[in-house]
Amino acid sequence: LFTADDGIHGAELWRSDGTTAGTEMVKDIHLPNQASGTSFPVAAVGPFALFRATEANSLGELWRTNGQDGETFRLAVDSLFLDGYLCSMVVLGEILVFGGRTTGSGLELWRSDGTKDGTYLIQDIFPGPADSEPGEMVAFGNIALFRAKDELHGLELWRTDGTAEGTYLVKDIVPGGSGSDPYPLRVAGNRVYFTAEHPEHGQELWVTDGTEPGTRLAMDVIPGPASSDPYELTPFGNQVFFSAKTVEFGEELLLSDGTPEGSRLVRDINPGVASSEPYHLAVLGDRVYFDANDGKHGAELWESDGTSAGTRLLADICVPAFPRPSANPELLTAGKELAFFVAQATDGGWSLWRSDGTESGTFAVSEGLRGRSSTAFLALRPAGDGVYVVFAEDTLEPVLWYWDGAESSAARSVVSLGALFGAAWEESIAVVGDALYFARYTEAEGAGLWGIAAPGAVPKLVQGISSGPERGMPSQLLGVGDRLFLAASDGAHGEELWVSEGDAARMVADLHEGADGSKPRGLTGADKREGEDRALVYFTADDGVHGPELWSTDGTAENTKMVGDVNPTQSCDAVRPRESIIIEDTVFFSADDGEHGCELWKASIGVEGSAAMVKDIFYGRASSGPECLTEFQGKLYFRAEERDKGTELFVSDGTADGTYMLEDFVLGSGGAHPSHLTRFAGRLFFAASNQAGGQPLSEDDIWTTDGIGFQNYDLCGGEGGSFPEGFVVAGSNLLVIGTHPDTGRELWRLVDYGPTQGGIRLELVKDILPHARVVIAAGRGE
Repeated sequence: LFTADDGIHGAELWRSDGTTAGTEMVKDIHLPNQASGTSFPVAAVGPFALFRATEANSLGELWRTNGQDGETFRLAVDSLFLDGYLCSMVVLGEILVFGGRTTGSGLELWRSDGTKDGTYLIQDIFPGPADSEPGEMVAFGNIALFRAKDELHGLELWRTDGTAEGTYLVKDIVPGGSGSDPYPLRVAGNRVYFTAEHPEHGQELWVTDGTEPGTRLAMDVIPGPASSDPYELTPFGNQVFFSAKTVEFGEELLLSDGTPEGSRLVRDINPGVASSEPYHLAVLGDRVYFDANDGKHGAELWESDGTSAGTRLLADICVPAFPRPSANPELLTAGKELAFFVAQATDGGWSLWRSDGTESGTFAVSEGLRGRSSTAFLALRPAGDGVYVVFAEDTLEPVLWYWDGAESSAARSVVSLGALFGAAWEESIAVVGDALYFARYTEAEGAGLWGIAAPGAVPKLVQGISSGPERGMPSQLLGVGDRLFLAASDGAHGEELWVSEGDAARMVADLHEGADGSKPRGLTGADKREGEDRALVYFTADDGVHGPELWSTDGTAENTKMVGDVNPTQSCDAVRPRESIIIEDTVFFSADDGEHGCELWKASIGVEGSAAMVKDIFYGRASSGPECLTEFQGKLYFRAEERDKGTELFVSDGTADGTYMLEDFVLGSGGAHPSHLTRFAGRLFFAASNQAGGQPLSEDDIWTTDGIGFQNYDLCGGEGGSFPEGFVVAGSNLLVIGTHPDTGRELWRLVDYGPTQGGIRLELVKDILPHARVVIAAGRGE
């Protein structure tokens, strides 16, 4: 029994005896031509199987089948349904133990023998409607082990024999309500291994025999409260292979029999503190196979019998594979005609750079702004012909710098910004025209909004917001036209929406009275449209009645309105911050109404209560999760996930029929995961994976479309993915950060030479960190 989609009926339950004639759909459970909610696991219980499926407008119920259409039916247990992604099942003898949800008891532990009377709640572990969230179920002898939480304990290890009296907490590893969060559970012989979080040991490897005395720490890889974060737990007889961080050897392969003395490092594959990062462990016979990087051959195939001498490189498949030295540009940011970024120099340090898209016009600042790592550069904001930089390395208090972009000019320190108190600098600094605005805290003025009227001007306090920095720091700064919008709390009100026109700032509206505030997020705006006095700004806010919803404002209290009550139940955050865009008379956004998951919505500009879902792309309660919303040729382009198709590129004209997947780049559910959607030279550029002509999945490369056909710019020439990012338009160039086998990760450009000169071509801007190419001879050991 399995689930499959024949292209006609959607995902449904199928059966096969191994022949073509004996392979057929068991039952078309869902509506015709619509994807079914049938999903794994399908569990064999005696002469039949139990599985989860959804009919039209259902939430997911327990079904039974013997492989025949007439004997496939729903076990009609009142109010019981099974969550798609939280459904954990395990067979104990002649019963199925699973996680089921009802309104009265929440997500709890259930059992079924395949009959209605034999399907019932085993125990309401977390009494009432709260969820105990039973999961990670594994059969272990005549019991099942799983993780769950009750009213006194966080997520801990539990056991059940299918009866109420036989269901109890195995061990409260971390006493109190925090829980040890055991995950994942792996059966190896007469033991079950898992990782658990403990305040004295951190995240480490644990083992159990199903009893409290037999549940213990197997190995404290990094002694003390630090965590080794074990992963890739793979049973090997009564032992378990796993990967973990160590103090002396980095992330390497370890083996444990459940005792400290029987737990050890298998081999330091990448010598010293460097990590080999063993992944994809798979046992075959008396060996485990995995990929690891020894620092010489790149990530390749290894095998181990559990001893250091028996752990070896099995094949050096890709020669050469050692990465080239790279400048690794980051924070690529577009100015008026230039782009600014940070990159690594030959001395290993990091500098601020500018580029006009040519090799001669790409250079670093002559003096100042040198960091030991890229993390010292917190934010870049082009202004005038230069760029402001938030920089912090040796102090907790960042400093604002400015560079005018000239080759002979040095960067200069402008002002110390002070601590930000938990916010992100990306959201706390913005440019409006030639003016820069930023959040700043000083003991004299408290938390306030500051401004620099033009490059070279003296920083001035625009508006003091609050005397205390913890709740008053401005954030969510957005420039729209000649105004600045922001979120702030003045102490008398919670965090609300404010606006400034340069000389002062004021609160737009007190949407949620009291100390909580409406917490404005995801501010989106556009230039003023014809006939409007002021441009509208859209944002999410919680007025204390409707939950987080989409609002619009022109900067006045009387014209600050909720676009629509998308989720009246307030069962989740209705609107995703930052996933909204204005196209002509419509604002598009991602929202969850509590019934269809997170899908694409729209509203008419300036019309209160006009919010409506465009299309339920991932049919049912699951979410398509629209992201990267971008306007191109008057339509909306975005990425979203469709059932059985994965995450691909979509287009919408604002109607359900006009909303569809533009191209299924990767056949099946893998998805191309398009990103960095950017308009340039009359086309839409983006990064995506691809699978053409039945060939293996390629890594990320540069793609473009005119809305009909597609073209690929294969930067690596078939030698892997270039993993492009950045995608900023600077002057007549589209600048992209990408990886090439010969140059490493450097700055590239797409430039339009016109139809007679070859059209749009991909070129290296500059090999910022050049090197001599190293050739490794296969089989020579050189």
